[in-house]
Amino acid sequence: MRIYTYSLGDILHNSNYITFEDKAFNFHEFFRTWTGDFKVDYADMPVGAETGDFVHEADVWSFLNLMVTKSDDSCYPYSTEEYRALFKHSLWMVPGVKEARALKKTDAEAPCLW
Repeated sequence: MRIYTYSLGDILHNSNYITFEDKAFNFHEFFRTWTGDFKVDYADMPVGAETGDFVHEADVWSFLNLMVTKSDDSCYPYSTEEYRALFKHSLWMVPGVKEARALKKTDAEAPCLW
């Protein structure tokens, strides 16, 4: 088994994802989805967004595109033919069911990524 980690905080430069107590990347915030409840979301959903969509959709897309298109010595899992052959099966962990459903929805929107 091979385990790879990525420092997304360095890539995305968005302080929303940094937990100041431990200065770690906040995985849950990065993949947070809209609930439609202002008390939970702390914001109104943007026009066109639906309950269950990613709050930080643009950054999630940047991350997904990075996995597929970055071609240098960084070992992103799908960036080269060699890595795509090596990583034919992978397990991705997200914070919860809502987040998994939102990620599945991205597959319907851009099936060429997977």
